[in-house]
Amino acid sequence: VIEHPLQPFARVAFDGSRAGVFTYRDEWRAVAAAGRSGLARPFAQTGTAIDGADPVRRVTLDRLVVFWRNPARAFLRDTLHLDLYPADAPADDDDPLALDALANSKLKRVLVADALTSGVLPPREIDAAIQVRRQLPVGRAGADAYRQEAIGARQLAERIEAWRCDKTPLPTALFELELDDGWILECSLRQPYREGLLHWAPGEARGHHWLRPWIEYLALAAFASRSEAGFDAAVTCTHIALDKKIGVVASELRGLDAAGAREQLAALLRGYAEGQHARLAFFPKAA
Repeated sequence: VIEHPLQPFARVAFDGSRAGVFTYRDEWRAVAAAGRSGLARPFAQTGTAIDGADPVRRVTLDRLVVFWRNPARAFLRDTLHLDLYPADAPADDDDPLALDALANSKLKRVLVADALTSGVLPPREIDAAIQVRRQLPVGRAGADAYRQEAIGARQLAERIEAWRCDKTPLPTALFELELDDGWILECSLRQPYREGLLHWAPGEARGHHWLRPWIEYLALAAFASRSEAGFDAAVTCTHIALDKKIGVVASELRGLDAAGAREQLAALLRGYAEGQHARLAFFPKAA
């Protein structure tokens, strides 16, 4: 009978002390070895197999955004290959009796996206087709939930369309930025405009909602050949959100020169490199 450890990173899986127990996870071997002498420290502080190695110096903008959304999650998933955050939650078999905050936000986002695509604002009142298609609660609960989100979705869609009506859309912008320390940032800006970038949120704009707009704006501001790509010389990034108290709010990023943008991107990439070796003390929803 072979007794296997419950933890895949257990020391016995690496030191050969138990016959038939071994592992293929080389990235945890250094951590196990560090714990054999003296008082073992937390595994995420004892180093990993990539310590001392040159980090990958080519990063996509999307990967940089995903990293800064939750550096601790990225460290566990990308470096230690521990995925503690399942992407797909089990489906709920129960019929919804009410919508929670997340479901309300998703409903509003879908209504706004449909309105921007079709050019038709969502109806003010629910009908049977909408109730079934959006899987809303039956009866008055579903009607009240839809009516509340439809009002906000109409306001948000109208404001977004008002911003877009005099702007010139451009194709997806694909370019690379060569930054300090040999870093190369691969950028893909989807649905840009000659005047800059547009982002929107179905609810209040909190700190983490600005992460992608900020990094995309830095990349565009640092792009030396943006005029050749069809952009104006002075570009902006507009973020439109819906505040419960004051209604639709449009905020704008502007005025950063190329040198300042490159400096900010270099700092983000240094943090990214550090986050490949250890957890960063960064709260994902920090402002």
